[in-house]
Amino acid sequence: MSPGPSDLRDSSQKFAFTPNQLYQLLNERKPSSLHAVGGIDGLCHGLRTDPQTGIDADETELNRLSPRPTDTLESIPDRLSEFPRPTKLCRASANNQGPVPFSDRRRVFGENRLPEAKTPSFWALMWYAFNDRFMFLLAASAVASLALGISQLALSGRGSTGARVGWVEGATIIGAILVTITATAANDYQKNYKFRKLNRRREERWVTAIRSGRISRISIFDIVVGDLLRVEAGDVLAADGVLVEALRMSCNESDLSGESEVVHKVSAYDYLAGSAGESADPFVYGGAFVSQGLGTFIVTAVGTNSTSGRIAMSPQTKVEVTPLQQRLGHLAKYIILVGSVVGLLYFVALFIRFLVDITHADSASSPREKGEAFLNVFMLAVTVVIVGVPEGLSLAVAASLAFATTRMLWDNNLVRLLRSCEVMGSVTSICSDKTATLTCGEMAVVSGLVGYEEHFGTDEERSCSSRDSDQTFTACMDSAITATKLMGELAADVKTLLRVSIAANSTAVEQDGSFLGSSTEAALLKFAREHLAMGPLAEERANLQVADLVPFDTSRKYMAIVIKLRDRYRILVKGAAEIVVDNCIRTLDNTKKHFNPREELIFAELDDEKRAKLETVTGEYSRRLLRPIALAYRDIHSWPPVAALGATDDRNDSFANFEQVFRHQMTFAALFAIRDPLRPGIVSSIRQCQDAGVFVRMLTGDNLAVAEATAMETGIYTAGGVAMDGPTFRRLTPEQMDAVVPRLQVLARSNADDKALLVISLRRLGETVAVTGDGTNDTFALRAADIGLSMGRSGTEVAREESAIVLMDDNFASVPKALAWGRAVTESVKRYCQFQFALNLTAVIITIVSTLVGDVNSSVFEVIQLLWLNLMMDIFTALLFSTDFPRPYLMQRRPEPRNTPLITPAMWKMITGQSIYQLAVVFTLHYAGPAHFWPEASQEQAQTVVFNAYMFTQLFNQINCRRVDNSLDVIDGLLENPWFMGVQAVTLLGQILIVFKGGDTFETEPLTGAQWGWSIFLGTLVIPVGIVIRRIPDEWVRLVGHVLEPVTRPFSALSRWWRDKKSRSRRRREAREQKARAGDRQVHIGKQRYLGRIRQVLGRTVDKQTTDVDLRAVDGATRRVNTQVGTLQDLAPVDLFAAVEGAKLGTEAALPGLHVHPRTSKDDPILIMPATPLEVLEGADKSRRIPPSQDRRIMRYIEVNR
Repeated sequence: MSPGPSDLRDSSQKFAFTPNQLYQLLNERKPSSLHAVGGIDGLCHGLRTDPQTGIDADETELNRLSPRPTDTLESIPDRLSEFPRPTKLCRASANNQGPVPFSDRRRVFGENRLPEAKTPSFWALMWYAFNDRFMFLLAASAVASLALGISQLALSGRGSTGARVGWVEGATIIGAILVTITATAANDYQKNYKFRKLNRRREERWVTAIRSGRISRISIFDIVVGDLLRVEAGDVLAADGVLVEALRMSCNESDLSGESEVVHKVSAYDYLAGSAGESADPFVYGGAFVSQGLGTFIVTAVGTNSTSGRIAMSPQTKVEVTPLQQRLGHLAKYIILVGSVVGLLYFVALFIRFLVDITHADSASSPREKGEAFLNVFMLAVTVVIVGVPEGLSLAVAASLAFATTRMLWDNNLVRLLRSCEVMGSVTSICSDKTATLTCGEMAVVSGLVGYEEHFGTDEERSCSSRDSDQTFTACMDSAITATKLMGELAADVKTLLRVSIAANSTAVEQDGSFLGSSTEAALLKFAREHLAMGPLAEERANLQVADLVPFDTSRKYMAIVIKLRDRYRILVKGAAEIVVDNCIRTLDNTKKHFNPREELIFAELDDEKRAKLETVTGEYSRRLLRPIALAYRDIHSWPPVAALGATDDRNDSFANFEQVFRHQMTFAALFAIRDPLRPGIVSSIRQCQDAGVFVRMLTGDNLAVAEATAMETGIYTAGGVAMDGPTFRRLTPEQMDAVVPRLQVLARSNADDKALLVISLRRLGETVAVTGDGTNDTFALRAADIGLSMGRSGTEVAREESAIVLMDDNFASVPKALAWGRAVTESVKRYCQFQFALNLTAVIITIVSTLVGDVNSSVFEVIQLLWLNLMMDIFTALLFSTDFPRPYLMQRRPEPRNTPLITPAMWKMITGQSIYQLAVVFTLHYAGPAHFWPEASQEQAQTVVFNAYMFTQLFNQINCRRVDNSLDVIDGLLENPWFMGVQAVTLLGQILIVFKGGDTFETEPLTGAQWGWSIFLGTLVIPVGIVIRRIPDEWVRLVGHVLEPVTRPFSALSRWWRDKKSRSRRRREAREQKARAGDRQVHIGKQRYLGRIRQVLGRTVDKQTTDVDLRAVDGATRRVNTQVGTLQDLAPVDLFAAVEGAKLGTEAALPGLHVHPRTSKDDPILIMPATPLEVLEGADKSRRIPPSQDRRIMRYIEVNR
């Protein structure tokens, strides 16, 4: 790191370092660079902060430093003592407003935010809407028509009526084009605005900072260089910095470096002292997440000056394309291909007739007239293609997604990935966490015991010891006293042990009298404050000399801390009761003062009787939905205990060493039962999902008894279901998993690998999986799922980063709302397609048939009328159908697989039937109307009747197409959608004005009352016709489609060839662009890191974008992870059939970690092998794959999903 003298400090000389210099410090990652700035103390002095208390919370502007041009980097340590401490200048601004906080830091080092991506202006959006080859052709034709009309007017004079209106057609078409592209651009602009608001809401998060020695929560946008930030496992780092403190801390920097291995972190003091391993360093980077441990660091770079900011500013993110947009894109290309072929053939036919006509026409025809005739032929052909191609397809899905994501936020669902909104509609299986999702997350200690005999509990808990409880537990509760009374009678050393163990074994922080962090830790800390006289949490911890720390990990289910006493070290452990008790060989005894006059710690051997009592109490707590947490301790003479551990120089082996000290060596201290009540309405929310055909499972780290009790209470664990724990589940072979996973409803004691393995198994069987999670241990499962849902309040940052949707209220009740909105998006697009395809088909057939039967001027509709139809029934109808709220019937049917064709047989039936009716109406009125219905009407008036009647059939067909199934309730929710009624009203008003005032522009004449009556009557007949069509069996449509398949096969092959060609061209273009950017070093680094991250994700989990992936590789990778921890090699294989039968019948063959619901029928085989796994299927077989949750053969014995 060698900056020049001019790069030594900022121009105002208020700091010793510049942003570039600090960036080089972290980029080089060398001890020499940290030495050069004077270590952590020199860095803090240069940034005018403090490694213990942070920056001054009231800082505004800083005093100026005296310049010394001869300074070099090496001379900085000599001058650090001369730098004044941060000083606040109490200087008010001229308008009497307070000074700007941290103004100098923000000015020199910038703010912790990235500039928003540039969005297209309204004019650019108009250009995008106009940028279509057919729109170009129509505009060119309109300009030519306008030019001919103006020239004709100029040559013929004002007296000629034809010349006076000749230019009107071209001008009107240009006006219609402008209105169309303006409407499209306005909708796109509003959609972009809504998405920008959602992105800003999504990026907002909070961090723990220390300012003026006080802990506070601040927004990441308020972080400044010099801030002292505290982080723990699960946090995503919000800025670059250097660690002041680090306790067993590791970071995953794969998003930055592309390397999947975690990087061990140490404090800068240990790093410079040489006591850290070669692979450890004190540098942390924004965007990395803390995989374990905790630490405190000084911020050195924020925003665009940070490492993640520089990478983010290099390559621009591509616009996200959702699966539904991809499917619609393919469908639109197919329609464009067919429409272009039809339009070309139509133009050829008209052109041939045009040549024949001019050959046999009267020689008096002028060249101008011939040119106008050809122009009419060309414009009509182009208009047919424009009307035949549904431009609103992409608009329909974009508008639906924009509306849905906005409304989902009202329902406490923050959509982070646009694709997740629609994929939620296809979800077939939900894997939900328990704590703070199914439960309130507001935990409180309600019962417990100190030692093995001193019980306490609330009056409610003592009264709940019902007759079906164990006699031992009932006797304990009968003798229990209140917590306040018991704690007052405890010996002083016992109270100190409990208080210190609770305060030290916690990563929660205290702010304004409340505790922020894990809800379990918060409950214990609140208990210690109320009953153990715990003072301020920061003071309690400051009084301890921490020698080592073992962070909490879901695979261990406990955390531990080693503190130094006067003559010894004490290990304090807090964790799951069954884990802690199993490793205890002693227990506290004589804990009360009158039994212990010296008030010191006395222990007794934990014999079989005492152990059985503790296990009974723990089991009863679990059965009553209480979470049992145990405390234990052990005193040793030295740390590390060399006699037990052996000499080692590798600090990373310290956990393995701790395990040897912990196992079967501890003294049991206390047991606390924590109540976490179920959320109100959680049972009905789960029932909503089950009624919608979605299989709900519970994945939790709690023990099997607590998990089963909670799942039964919520309705997740029902007759026919299986409950397992993680250690048992990971012993199964892939074939055994395929057999048991369809019935698995509860997975307890599960770690991160168990959850991810279950999700991968479900996806391998064809399920579309949604996972809810809040912790770091849920990261792999969230990443492996089709849709990850994280908790907005209690969730860790890494969980939120891996999720597609954030539940802002941490409530499972928001999940069925997300399901409903996902289904509503797909439903809206289907409604639009059902309506639009009938409109396009009839408009094209009417125009082609009428012009080929007669001449070009005998078309049923004029070009301007077709454009009016295209505008109102294409663009505005997309808005009309995309703004419907989810209807209850959407949650009363099974989910549709994502590979289901967008156009269903019921929709094809309606499209075909309505097209036939509309064609019959139009052709009857056009050819027979003047002679039989209104012989006195003029030709223009008769044509206006046809146009008017056709418009009314479309208006009523909009109502008819509100249902895409065979239900007759087409008005359900009609009046609840103001957009629907508004668009209908605008269309009706526009049609009335066109008929009465359109005149020469729209080629219309005012109609009589009878003619209006016929138009409306024929339009209303669409509804009864729709009823008749819905009564036709869908099987008839499938039969017709099977017969016509050979006819459409060439078009499908041609469309597929064209799509593959475009894909190859796009890949070649992207490769050229990447090669052109390779000269930019920073972009190149960012690209390599990005590719490394992609390789890492693909190597470990399933690609979220599609289910058509090779899941065998993913399963193999997961197997290797489990093999490394020995779970598959060291344990005997499971006889799953015998274990299930034993659990069902209650025999000795049952496994302790596998239970079957007690109400399961004895005739239920449970293990029913599903169909062939997804990865061995090919072609059309994949699309017909039925997930186990939708297979009635598998689900018929289960109470849910019937």
